[in-house]
Amino acid sequence: MGCEGMTKKPTEAVKRHPLNVRTTKEMRERIEAAAAASGRSMVQEVEFRLERSFDLEKVIEDAMGGPQMRQKVTLMIAAFGHNGGMMAHALGHPEWTATEWMREPQCYRAAVFGVFEALLVAQPKAGWEKDEVYLAIESLKGRVASHLANAGLLKFENEDEEKEPTT
Repeated sequence: MGCEGMTKKPTEAVKRHPLNVRTTKEMRERIEAAAAASGRSMVQEVEFRLERSFDLEKVIEDAMGGPQMRQKVTLMIAAFGHNGGMMAHALGHPEWTATEWMREPQCYRAAVFGVFEALLVAQPKAGWEKDEVYLAIESLKGRVASHLANAGLLKFENEDEEKEPTT
């Protein structure tokens, strides 16, 4: 007797397992619309989008150089947003969005310095010697001042006065 009427059992890779999910009405409507547009069932649409989110997560992590770099980038983003927002609040503008406070120089500077501080605090425990830290900060200070001056954002004392040529 042959196997003509029998169906093959799905392999574990294609076998589907139940996953009960509750969601808002709005999310259900979005999933229904996306499923209709793609020609997939709602379950297929949800699975497709979940797979894409995991794929995107891996692409982002790989592009950043792995999980440790992703963690540092996330730390920098959080520090930038937190410190800029806190300065906006201190200036009397708690309602400002990131787009708004980034236009305000004091807020932007606070955000940048917050990133610098967060990275220093998060350094490996076997960190720098005290003299190395001071030297690095002085070096950074000089480079930043030079970049700001070249961009016309920083003036040094007596910069507007005529300078006597030195011989």
